[in-house]
Amino acid sequence: MWKGETRPPSEEGVVKELERSVREKSLLHGTVEEQEAKVEQLRQQVVALLRSPAAKEAGGVLGNQLSELLEILDK
Repeated sequence: MWKGETRPPSEEGVVKELERSVREKSLLHGTVEEQEAKVEQLRQQVVALLRSPAAKEAGGVLGNQLSELLEILDK
């Protein structure tokens, strides 16, 4: 972060760098609430896929696994 400097950075410089880093990461990944909303949206999409006619027609081991997954996601 401060390679090549001969003296330690000032507290103000450290704070500014940390604030910049937090802002950058927030822009890339969003807030916790936004991430939770994305996860919930994906969960709903998976549930919809598992309830689709194609998933219901799956037989054997795959059909059993899809049913088990749907039960877990419905909790």
